[in-house]
Amino acid sequence: MLSEIAEVASERSVDVTVVAGDLFDVSSPSPEDEAIVYRALLELAEVGPVIVVGGNHDSAARLEAVKPLLVAKGAKNADLASEIDSRFAAVTAALEPYRRGTTFVAYTDLTQADTKALSQVIDALAEPLSKVSKQVVSA
Repeated sequence: MLSEIAEVASERSVDVTVVAGDLFDVSSPSPEDEAIVYRALLELAEVGPVIVVGGNHDSAARLEAVKPLLVAKGAKNADLASEIDSRFAAVTAALEPYRRGTTFVAYTDLTQADTKALSQVIDALAEPLSKVSKQVVSA
């Protein structure tokens, strides 16, 4: 299935691929599962930059280890992809203090200072994300 995604991305000449969430369904995937996922990510990187936002099953260290390979393969718009990746990481970090198990504190329970701080981090993400549509339209 993952190689099919790379094939569709190539056929449609996508400018950037965003993988949001779990690459794996367990926190310690087998070497075989890692090979399948990383091969698919490299295939996607042949088409363009790949932004991976880890989920709760993904090890940040494991994803960081393969990041240089993806950046090297996805030279087209790599700076934008890297910026978006960085901004997603900032949003994730900003939300972490509000995590309660598998959910988050209700928005209505946040202070005005909390909502302002979160809004600023999300606004910072929105700016580079807005450039993605320009890349797609101009492709």
